[in-house]
Amino acid sequence: DALPIYKPGETVKFRIITINKNFIASNETYPLVELLDPGRNRVGQWLNVRPNQGIVDLSFLLANEPPLGTYSIKIPGRYHQYTFVVQEYVLPKIEIVFKTPDYVLKQAEEFNFKTCGRYTYGKPVQGVVDSSLCLKTKNSILIQDVGICELYSGETDGDGCLSVVVSTEKFNLTALECDYFDVSARLKENGTGVTVFNSVTVPVSTQHMSVTFVDVESYYHPGMLFYGKMEVKGVRDKPAKNTTVHLVLNVHEEDITLSYVTDDSGMVHFSLDTSEWNDTMVSLTGKIFDENIKERDLLVLATNRQAFRWILPFYSESKSFLHIQTPLARSVNCDQDQQLTVSYLIDRKELPVQAQHLDLFYLVMGREQIALSGQKKIEIDSDDPIKGTFQFQLTINSDLAPRATIIMYTIFPDGEVAADNIKFDVSKCFKNKVEVGFSEEKAQPGSVVTLHLQATPGSLCSVRAVDKSVHLLASSRDEITTEDIFYSSTALALSPRGFPYRIEDFEPYPCLEGETPPPSKSGPQMLPKVEVPHQETENRSTLSENGKTLNNQAAPEVRAKRSLIWGPWYQSQADVYSFFKESGLKILTNARIKKPISCIHPNYTMFSLRHRGSMNNALDTVDAPVMEAHEMTLEKKVDEKKASRARSYFPETWLYDLVPMGDEGKIAIPLTVPDTITRSDEHT
Repeated sequence: DALPIYKPGETVKFRIITINKNFIASNETYPLVELLDPGRNRVGQWLNVRPNQGIVDLSFLLANEPPLGTYSIKIPGRYHQYTFVVQEYVLPKIEIVFKTPDYVLKQAEEFNFKTCGRYTYGKPVQGVVDSSLCLKTKNSILIQDVGICELYSGETDGDGCLSVVVSTEKFNLTALECDYFDVSARLKENGTGVTVFNSVTVPVSTQHMSVTFVDVESYYHPGMLFYGKMEVKGVRDKPAKNTTVHLVLNVHEEDITLSYVTDDSGMVHFSLDTSEWNDTMVSLTGKIFDENIKERDLLVLATNRQAFRWILPFYSESKSFLHIQTPLARSVNCDQDQQLTVSYLIDRKELPVQAQHLDLFYLVMGREQIALSGQKKIEIDSDDPIKGTFQFQLTINSDLAPRATIIMYTIFPDGEVAADNIKFDVSKCFKNKVEVGFSEEKAQPGSVVTLHLQATPGSLCSVRAVDKSVHLLASSRDEITTEDIFYSSTALALSPRGFPYRIEDFEPYPCLEGETPPPSKSGPQMLPKVEVPHQETENRSTLSENGKTLNNQAAPEVRAKRSLIWGPWYQSQADVYSFFKESGLKILTNARIKKPISCIHPNYTMFSLRHRGSMNNALDTVDAPVMEAHEMTLEKKVDEKKASRARSYFPETWLYDLVPMGDEGKIAIPLTVPDTITRSDEHT
């Protein structure tokens, strides 16, 4: 949390906070903290620094004539560092705000945009605006100017704006390859001649909308309903409501098209009957048909507008399954109870004849660790198969943010396991809730306002308020946000594949001719290898009925020299083992949780892995230091003696302090408002 820019002679104050993946501040000692100038020379250092309630508070006085440029604060051996710029500057008091459409369609005949000048305290600026509108295109390497620009000039109106209606005829959008308009403007204030500049881009689009699958798994449970969602968005990711979207289901090489209409959030919910899919791989395509699309655009739009997903049958030897439905909401709020619907389909033969209930076990995980575990019993009848649903209530808290995983499973007497898992987003929240605010939204320079703080008793709060002009001068962000904290925690997250490869249970390679791997008591079964003629495919072995493994076929003829037959050793498996692996859980069990590995060439030619990504070591826990820096100028006494006085208090950083909350967890601090006519942004 840091100011991005300082003047020579100012005092730079910065804070260091180290948190672990549970967002608990660490009091570990830092052997060395160093400050480097633009030439990478060490100009400041602090040795054996110990935090106070997890926060280190340090400062450094810049020389009156220091080297200008970028300085950096570093902790040797740590990845994070903070940089700031030292230079001579004058804070801007004017900003340019553009009011443009979210996008311009290629077939549009005209569009409007406004260029407005605003003082930092909100009032409109009177002056002259010179703006330009240039059409540009980009590829993977270069951004190129199409060569068509239009200039617009004029006086601002009473609202401080220059309004322009742009005709697209000159730009010839439908004939040219173009991606966006570059809008730039220069505003010169009347009377002072002060000039400011700003720019913005406006996309040019033929793509009205795009379709994305949401909460659509890469597997289905045969015989149970398959649930999913489609999200339809316009340009700049705005939800497209009341829009017809089509779901094309391909089963046994036949297409079935289902149509839906989106709700106000651009979402549709669908459920599909899998009873006729017969354990085959199925594809789903979400698309939008638009009769107004020109024929030459169809190929491009087919790629950009539609969603596609392969889904595989989930493996169960007895055809017994559990299924947890994903919450309807895109993100679940903290500190509330969430009802989840669980369905089950169980082969009665897997349970004892006298069994009257089914024992289900569940694990609830957040930030790659188990936050909750338990057991649930459900009453069952004598039907075969056993089918039903029940409600599972879960209290959502900060331990599950930003993404929760739920695994539910049951173990049958013969060692088979039925299980399911879901993952859903949880709103970013913390255990320690902090509230901050001033007694007045607007105040006169030199008047007195009260800063109200509320947090968990015993907390130590870092408080700052900065002149808005500082944000206009430097484009870099200067505060730690909730997103920053949670983004830091993702550095410790698992890869989509799950736990690291070095603790994987690698089985003997099953598809080597002339070698029969030893049987495994706890590992997966293996479909036997058979002699496969190079020109024939009809003699390949298959699973027997009811999905049972073939164990009694003859072994292939042993050859003097080993050779490979087709069979992916690391296959994309939809089985119980994959649930635990993806969640980072290493399982030690003699239960049957793996799908048999097949050396048989499948009867489909397209194949899609569920996940791609690098393998990360999620077991290494590294605390991430987070830094904040500020100039210290704090008014500690309230001057109420004079109603009329000379204005002399113009701080860029109004507040920068550490505030202990005490036993009550509340505090009110009287403060004198600076003489600057501006807006201050507070942050705690």
